[in-house]
Amino acid sequence: MIKKYGPCDNSEPHPPTREVGPRPQGPRVGCPPRKPPSLTQSPVSPRRAAVQRTHIDDEYAHAGEKDPKVLITTSREPSSRLVQFAKELKLCIPNAQRVNRGGLVVQELVETSRSHDFTDIVVVHEHRGEPDGLVVCHMPYGPTAYFGVHHAVARHDIGSKSEVGTMSEVRPASRPRIP
Repeated sequence: MIKKYGPCDNSEPHPPTREVGPRPQGPRVGCPPRKPPSLTQSPVSPRRAAVQRTHIDDEYAHAGEKDPKVLITTSREPSSRLVQFAKELKLCIPNAQRVNRGGLVVQELVETSRSHDFTDIVVVHEHRGEPDGLVVCHMPYGPTAYFGVHHAVARHDIGSKSEVGTMSEVRPASRPRIP
């Protein structure tokens, strides 16, 4: 069986493509050895280095100007345990609102959050009734992060209401704005 191998991934010149037999084990035949990058070379290509960064590139430039508004929702058809976890997550994040997702698809969820001036969306996921992940997305253009959740213990799993107590839903005092 004859196989045809193309050029290697080095940017240096290489011998023309040739037909060979079975692929040899070990280093590729016909490719020049790779040279280690010199210390004077910049890790950023000259084209990318010439691009000017603007205020549009900094998603968190206006982070201290207004308080974040977080939308917390679940995956579709959540279990009662996931709904309870989302409620407790709402108590942990200041200025968060929990919304029943219902039949909304992600695109409709994002459009709704944009129209109501939410700064972040948190989607809580589950596997077989156990919360297993959080997707946190900063609006409107990201970044987005996924956090895995393992062995989540809800407050009502710890003990009775007299042992755990109640949790206040009062927002933290607003901090003075520095111009």
